[in-house]
Amino acid sequence: MRELTQDQIENVAGAGGAPATVANATGVGIIIGSLGAIGAGIAAGTPVGPAGMIIGGILGGVGVAVGSATGSSGAGGGS
Repeated sequence: MRELTQDQIENVAGAGGAPATVANATGVGIIIGSLGAIGAGIAAGTPVGPAGMIIGGILGGVGVAVGSATGSSGAGGGS
């Protein structure tokens, strides 16, 4: 098996990386939130089941989505 050439890599979907969109950032937030719930459970010595992972994912995703929406506002006081 030989390595791919640059031309072959550029033809693969997503080869340039995921675009910086709110949807992609929210997806990352969901993944990080789920992993954070697992990490918090391990640190506390309590197991985190599927429900805890789902809640952590929802909170992580919503936090990123809300932060993206409010952070992009052009409103505000200026000097």
